[in-house]
Amino acid sequence: MIWACCESSLLVGVLLHNPTAYIARATKSGDTALHIAVNDGQEDTVRALVEIISSHTNIGATEVLKIANKRGNTPLHLAASTGNIKMCSCIARKDPSLVGVRNHDSETPFFSAALHGKKDAFLLLHSICGVDKGRLYYRRKDGETILHVTISGEYFDLSFQIIHLYEELVYYVDHRGTSPLHLLASKPTAFRSGCHLGGYRKIIYNCTFVEELRAEEVSNAPQDQSSDQHVDSHCYPKSYETCCNFFWLLKKIVEVVTKLYKDPKSPDRRCRKPTR
Repeated sequence: MIWACCESSLLVGVLLHNPTAYIARATKSGDTALHIAVNDGQEDTVRALVEIISSHTNIGATEVLKIANKRGNTPLHLAASTGNIKMCSCIARKDPSLVGVRNHDSETPFFSAALHGKKDAFLLLHSICGVDKGRLYYRRKDGETILHVTISGEYFDLSFQIIHLYEELVYYVDHRGTSPLHLLASKPTAFRSGCHLGGYRKIIYNCTFVEELRAEEVSNAPQDQSSDQHVDSHCYPKSYETCCNFFWLLKKIVEVVTKLYKDPKSPDRRCRKPTR
């Protein structure tokens, strides 16, 4: 830890005296000093580097913060995929358009947060870019949306929040014609009939009480909490919460589908295929 702090102080000192060094590629994968600091979780260093970039660059802070490595990932992509909301806030608030920069897989930082199940980082980026911009960022080139990838990863709590924010996604299909409901149906262990429990495990499963999922209030202010707080705040195995989250997610999808189909004027009654 001491060595890491010394390295961070040295790095900041070098950039203060030679600001153009922040665009230099420091690794074979094309990472800059900011990429490395984000990867290492050095929050203070990231904050210092962003301030240096904002105050010393001649080509614009946004252009520097958009510098990507060989995989097309910007520092914000890395911060979003690790779920560090302090680093996400520090970078994204310099320019909200950074939330929509795409890597070589056509994934935005907004998408990356969902892909890795980082709920708090996702909600933070959503609050920064807003719903309208979020609709431009929530899909990648293979047609999969943030709802597809969160269901595939069994991040049902985050899937529930996404449906609350972007109800239309329950109808979107990828290039293979797969909808979020198809993905849910392919998760038999998430259904009670697919959980083959015996003995005391079945008793525990049936007696476990789990709170109903509720849509979270999204704030623009960063919150000092980990993305796993919802899970850790209860005293039962994660597998049981996954099953219960699945139940509430399925309930939410049914409610959305029912509501839209009752409205004959709804523009979202048909499954939307990705546009090329």
